[in-house]
Amino acid sequence: RRISFYVSAVGIYAMIAGDLALGEDFLLEGAALDLAARDNRSRSNALQYLSMLRVRLGRLGEAEEAAREALACARQVEDRPASDSCSSPSHLACALDHLGQVGAALHGFAAADAIERRTDLDGDSLYSTRGVWWADLLFRVGRISEARSLTAANLAICRRYGWHEDVGDCDILLGRLAAWDRDLPTARRHLDAAETVFRRGRA
Repeated sequence: RRISFYVSAVGIYAMIAGDLALGEDFLLEGAALDLAARDNRSRSNALQYLSMLRVRLGRLGEAEEAAREALACARQVEDRPASDSCSSPSHLACALDHLGQVGAALHGFAAADAIERRTDLDGDSLYSTRGVWWADLLFRVGRISEARSLTAANLAICRRYGWHEDVGDCDILLGRLAAWDRDLPTARRHLDAAETVFRRGRA
């Protein structure tokens, strides 16, 4: 693989480790290398992570800008896989959600979900981090049943593939949903499960 893959990987893992400044530097460098190589698929991926990182930093306008550029790159890639097709609009929707543009965010997630269901081998809706983002927004706008169904399905998928962080995020959201319903025993069960994941690193 070209060096840009490894440069971007350093940025991603730095972000995961909490060093957002280092992560941003490496993701920017990786995206620049991909631009020079005219590799729009890899550039889109680097920019998606850059958008996520900038959301965490609270630099929401820049997060939106990176997500829009990621989406533009993904659209230039022919025969792109489903993950490119639905991931970029999900990152843009996430940035718009944090900017308070709820209607645009809901539309973006719905569009990404339509792509996911059309292209996924099992016909699944958005899952992993993308599914958590969408379900969290649905919960906050009062679409409780949709948020619960989406998250329950997401939890099953994440458990199947061993995506422990996503399992924990799903359990947190299911705990919040149960608390909203005043089902405190179920809420406690999900939140305890999430705590186990984040303390021990496994479900």
